[in-house]
Amino acid sequence: MYKKFIPTYFNNNIFEIDFNKVKSLGYKTLFIDLDNTLESPYINTPSDKVISLINTLKDLNFNVIILSNNKEHRVKEYCKNLNVTYFYDVKKPYLKRISKIIKENSIDLTNALSIGDQVMTDVFLANKLDIDVILLEPLTIKDEPITFIPRLLDKHYRKIINKKNLTKEL
Repeated sequence: MYKKFIPTYFNNNIFEIDFNKVKSLGYKTLFIDLDNTLESPYINTPSDKVISLINTLKDLNFNVIILSNNKEHRVKEYCKNLNVTYFYDVKKPYLKRISKIIKENSIDLTNALSIGDQVMTDVFLANKLDIDVILLEPLTIKDEPITFIPRLLDKHYRKIINKKNLTKEL
């Protein structure tokens, strides 16, 4: 199996992650995917649960950055009341846009952690950036049509990851 598709950690969903433990491991910046990681792709405003999570992360002094492949109107509308940095149309797993974002915003990757629900985008990008990544189960089975093929590959890689016990739970 191609090692760039292997996540560092696995959790069922973002709400089950022990962020005190994440903090104790030295992580300071969290790159968090939006669709099917924080919320269903069809929910346009953050739930109380997401707002509470983001506030907790800020209280723990994490630098929270939402990274999404979705379009500006979707990401901007969703994030407008969260008071977090966000970037849309990132084109994960390609490095060109994210490298520019990292450079322009002086983001230190030495203590960054990525969190997302897709092997082919979130995990692959994090490994290209040489940062740790938590792979989550998607929050919903309903997904955007554009993710159909990546999800098929995702299922294949998840089976291998689970069978070979290649990750640890955080």
